[in-house]
Parts: sequence; C-alpha cells; structure tokens
Amino acid sequence: MAHEKKLADRLARWDPAAPYAGEAWPGVARDLAAAGDGPLLPDRRPRDPWKPRYFLDTEFTDFDACQLISMAIVGENGREFYGECSDFEHPLCSDFVRATVLPQLGQFPDRAMPFNQLRRELLDWLNRVPAKPTPVLCFDFHGDLQLVEHLLGGPLPRGWKTENICNRLDARRVAGYFAEHGGEHHALYDARAHGSAFI
Repeated sequence: MAHEKKLADRLARWDPAAPYAGEAWPGVARDLAAAGDGPLLPDRRPRDPWKPRYFLDTEFTDFDACQLISMAIVGENGREFYGECSDFEHPLCSDFVRATVLPQLGQFPDRAMPFNQLRRELLDWLNRVPAKPTPVLCFDFHGDLQLVEHLLGGPLPRGWKTENICNRLDARRVAGYFAEHGGEHHALYDARAHGSAFI
C-alpha cells in the first residue's frame, strides 16, 4: 500500500499538458495480435464468456523515481499489446531493475516510441477491443493500473472494467510458467504468466 500511495502522489503532481522532457511515465506500445507470438493460455478462450479478461503488467524504474519502462496486456483470446519505453531515464533505475529488467529489453526493438505515440497506440488498441461482452483489465499490483491511467491521461475507455487479481493467482502455476518459458520480470512474459495462473 505504501508503494501504491507513492505512485498516486506522483500522479497527482503530473501535468499531462506539459511536453515530455524527462518527466516520469514515458512509454510505448505494441499489438502482438497474431497467434504464435508465444505461449499464452491453453485454449485462448475466456474462462467466462461474459467477462473476457486482459492481464496487465508493467516494469518501471523505481518506486521513488518512477518512469515506465515497459508494459503488456495479454488477453485470454490471445490478443496482446506490448511496448518498451525508449526515453526513460536510466539513472533512475534501481539496482534490481538494472540487473533484472533492463537486460531483457530489446526483444521487440521496433516498438520504442515517445510518450504521446504510446498514448495514441494504447488508446487505439483498447478501443478496438469489442465492448460487448465487457472487457476486464486485470492487475495484481494497483500501481500497474495507475501507470496505464496516467499514460492515457485519465481512466480506461468507456466500457472497460478493472479487477485486482492479486489473490487469484496460483503461485505454483506462475513459477511453473517461468520454469518452462523464462522471462520473469519482462512485462510481456509476466502478463502471460498471470493469464496462465489465474484461478
């Protein structure tokens, strides 16, 4: 909760009208909609046909000086959205991020772009998801949702719902996913792991 309050405090002080000039929360996005991009859910069908879920994960520099590094949204239907930030400030990264997150970047080098372009692409992707049945953006850390809302400059598009699933992830399945596929602390693979471990 303390980390989430820090993120909320920083969001409250951010000016969305200001040009990006090293402030927190840059980002990029990617639609990886084609099947075969990587392992996801066993059958690529929503568990609840009236509540299709999309699993969110982000990586960021640090809790105290937070800038978005990467983000991913993985749908139960196989649709994926991923991006890496090209202009976050490396000196703000924690030692953990330097050692664990940064070495995994660059697997999708064509997806580096400025903050405003990320906003446009993310909004376009979210708006292309059918509004019926109601899509649900799932997260296990509220700061991930805060980062996305901050990137959009407000709440998710009309029709989207959110769900905190931190108590609905099977830790053994998460561990099993990474044991088989690797990629822990890469936003895309973390989001896929959450999709496979949701109960």
